Amino acid sequence: MGQFFSKEEVSSHTPTLEDWELYGKALKNLESFEVSQIYDRNDPHSRLFFVLADGTENDLKDPDKYTNVALLKYELKRNADPHVASHYVSGVGTYQGAGTLWTKASAKLDAVFSLTDRQRAEELYESLSKQVNTWKREDPGARISVVHVGFSRGAGVATLLNRMIHERGIKDTETKKIVNGKLQPTGEHLIKPGQLRQAALLYDPVTTFMQGDFTLSPSTVSALQLNAAHEYRALFPVTSIAHGPDQLQATLPGCHADIGGGYEKDGLARYARDLGTAYLNQLAGHALFRKPVLPPRDDPSCVIHHSWEHNAAYGKLAERQVVQGAMDRSKETVPSSTLPDVERATLPPTERLPKNGPFKEKADDFRQMASTDLLEKYPGDQSVLDAVAVRETGRKFAGRYLPNETDRARFMNQVDSRLAHNLEYGQRNPAPRILEKQETLTLEAER
Repeated sequence: MGQFFSKEEVSSHTPTLEDWELYGKALKNLESFEVSQIYDRNDPHSRLFFVLADGTENDLKDPDKYTNVALLKYELKRNADPHVASHYVSGVGTYQGAGTLWTKASAKLDAVFSLTDRQRAEELYESLSKQVNTWKREDPGARISVVHVGFSRGAGVATLLNRMIHERGIKDTETKKIVNGKLQPTGEHLIKPGQLRQAALLYDPVTTFMQGDFTLSPSTVSALQLNAAHEYRALFPVTSIAHGPDQLQATLPGCHADIGGGYEKDGLARYARDLGTAYLNQLAGHALFRKPVLPPRDDPSCVIHHSWEHNAAYGKLAERQVVQGAMDRSKETVPSSTLPDVERATLPPTERLPKNGPFKEKADDFRQMASTDLLEKYPGDQSVLDAVAVRETGRKFAGRYLPNETDRARFMNQVDSRLAHNLEYGQRNPAPRILEKQETLTLEAER
């Protein structure tokens, strides 16, 4: 996630020997980790597509703040192999060009509530679909694999896409036939659901306010997740995504962006990128990416940033929270740790959501009732309290950044729609639990 509503500069400290031992342990674990090679440059039928999803408020506008995901885009731009392709999306909370008042304000609010994450996943899917259609037209025997690389909420976007690909497959969008007098795509699968090999490199995943299944699909043959050991912001719990066979998690010294990149003093991010590069090259079967230049460990660029200083509203915890993104496939249910405390849902993780969720009545009340009335009707219900806290936080931000009443109403409709959906299907609205004096803030906002 980015630095929304934040100051740029924060203090930092030098990693200790104990901190560097984390890197040494991660390096050793990666060296012993068996990585499946999913591309062969000597095989004329082999193809490889990279999905690049950047973190909150991270884009390509300022080269001095490029993340490890953005740097990878430029590595791939120099690649001359026609059998390797990629598509990059900027993080939630970004906008194109100079931007208008509306786009800038919407981007700030998007940075908080992640309203465009699925839109970005769909953009990536469309790009992949076009490339697969091109490759299959050129070579019907092409064997295609996908590697997802994401940072922060971009890792969440990549995981949503991973499941999207597994469940949809890739259809032929170019071959057409006449149906009811109209020329339409045949809709036949070029790659059937569950048949596209996938892998993932996830830099410190954070999925605050995102909704969906953050489990890597069964078609994932390998995954590496790199977590930040020194990220203590309450709004930045790490989402544990890489689980099971052929998936590895490693913890590295540094805060969130010390792992994913973006700071001027990027020494630790380079060390994280070094591990990521080694992993990607193993997937590719050769040195597709250049090894980053690593500064000496006592170099001034090797510091642990105090990320909680960016904004006091983030809060600082003694220990980082962990959100479990993985599901117990043996029971085919959503784990209790990802759902509201009061009630538990049992939704099949690979099927589409039913028309009506198990908590539809509560969601309908949320859509129709004021926050104070909701708190009176559902006393002590943590899921309602969380949703109300998000709503009132959104109202506060909208009042600050959207002077036009129509724009404020438009935004709040988006926020309420997202929250009601989460309530109906038993999905978390996690971050508001961390806000202090929620009921007091809510009552004051209603007045």
